Amino acid sequence: MPPAASYASERGINMMIGEVFEGVPLLSKGTAPKDHRKEVARWRRIKKKYGLTKEQWYKIYNDQNGCCYICRRTEKQIRKSKSKYLMVDHCHDTNRVRGLLCGNCNRHVLPGVKENVEMAERLVKYLKEDRGYGAVPSINKEEDNREKKNAKKATSRRNRNR
Repeated sequence: MPPAASYASERGINMMIGEVFEGVPLLSKGTAPKDHRKEVARWRRIKKKYGLTKEQWYKIYNDQNGCCYICRRTEKQIRKSKSKYLMVDHCHDTNRVRGLLCGNCNRHVLPGVKENVEMAERLVKYLKEDRGYGAVPSINKEEDNREKKNAKKATSRRNRNR
């Protein structure tokens, strides 16, 4: 192997300085831009864990119009949260890829119904039905805050007088 082989050669990819690796030129021996390395690692993980190529992932992404299948948030909206990208969702029983979800829907919404279709249907029914239990009284926020401050002052006065 030539002396100018890159970090890619350790992974079975023979390259020279200046060659382009997945669209980014290699800058020096054993290095690549940090963001590029993260991106390459991301696609490698997706391929290894879910068997999806970058092209297959983008096909799903485009089929879903670039947003989470459940909440419909786009990646731009998701980037404000901890997880930057849409995640691959799969059925743990069949190992079939179902689509792309945001981190919140993948970690909280879907497990909340325990991947149970009947439970999900009950959830939808629950959200749509009005059971006639009445309405929650509206609270004037300014008045509520004033009451809280007054209660806090009264408590601190009582504690001082002890």
